[in-house]
Amino acid sequence: MLESIIKNITEKLKPLANQYIDKSTFRNIFYMTAAMFLFMIGILLYGIILNIRQESLAESLRKKGFEKMVDSNLIIDRENYTLNLYEDTVLVKSYRVSFGKNVHKVKQKAGDEATPVGEYKICSIDSSELYTRIFRLNYPNIDDASNALRKGLISQKEFNQIKFEFYYEGCTKFNKVLGGEIGIHGIGRLNFIFKNLPFVYNWTNGSIAGDKIKQVNFDDPRAVRNVANKLLEDNIKFSAAGYFSSDTARSIVAGTESSGTKQFGISFSLIDFVDDELSVVYSTGILNGSFDKCVVDKMKFSKEKIELIYYNSKDYYLGTGGGDVYLYMINFATREVYSAHLMVDRSVGVSLYLSDNIVDQSMRQFIISYFKKDYYSLRIVNSDVL
Repeated sequence: MLESIIKNITEKLKPLANQYIDKSTFRNIFYMTAAMFLFMIGILLYGIILNIRQESLAESLRKKGFEKMVDSNLIIDRENYTLNLYEDTVLVKSYRVSFGKNVHKVKQKAGDEATPVGEYKICSIDSSELYTRIFRLNYPNIDDASNALRKGLISQKEFNQIKFEFYYEGCTKFNKVLGGEIGIHGIGRLNFIFKNLPFVYNWTNGSIAGDKIKQVNFDDPRAVRNVANKLLEDNIKFSAAGYFSSDTARSIVAGTESSGTKQFGISFSLIDFVDDELSVVYSTGILNGSFDKCVVDKMKFSKEKIELIYYNSKDYYLGTGGGDVYLYMINFATREVYSAHLMVDRSVGVSLYLSDNIVDQSMRQFIISYFKKDYYSLRIVNSDVL
């Protein structure tokens, strides 16, 4: 029954199809589709050529007479769709960016898909599942809250809350009236397409998006380990993400172990951004130790803003007749390795050597107190015996 109905309908439609759709129509549709496809390919190729001609941040710094960024300032130009990077007052490099869909308006409330206009600070740098990295801005700031209070959009209580967060917490939280969670971030999965378009497409909810802002997902240990394996191609025994070289941006530290005939020991390397790409920027060199039976982790002293790497060989080199314990604290911001060497000799006693660069009393006391728990009568010595 159903088959016969379909057959009858098909027979009735055939004359209409032959009347309005002939071979030339199909040919025109095919040519139009192919032309649109080739046009899009041409646009992407043109964009790729433009991007290839761009110089790296390191090259721009050298041309301006700088070795690295020290006093960075960002100026966002909404009319020209650019993010301009300054070292103090000197323009170093410009990046093309996209804005909120409502690009011609100033952000005033939640959900308006407009980009804020004003002076803001980067209050945190976080990993993002969509964009891998986001530089969060302290929106709404005091000016935004003051304007909203004058217009009666927020209450005095809400203003006081924003004021407290602005001055004491850095990042202001999302406000149900003014919105929030605005930042500078990458493009995400469609990065290759968007970054190579020779025109700007505004697609964000009010944030600023650029193709050069990219990062590993620091919250995923597997992603962190994969980066370390790719860059070091060594026997990776330890990897961690943390605030090792800066208190505002995370980087990666990887630990490797060498057990060849020429050298034996461990080494720690710092992986950080160079010219928008992750690279190995520092290595401690070979240190005495092994990752077997050791303790290695991040640590932070109360007055420090950055995290250190803490290593302790524990009892790996200890036997019934004595042995050694190696302890290291590594500050990657200053490129310093603080070392302690405990030497246990049952016949002459226990001695502890502290490296000369351990001048901070809290660090010194921490190390001595740790070893004195098991070796109360240890002696502090001025020279190390390896």
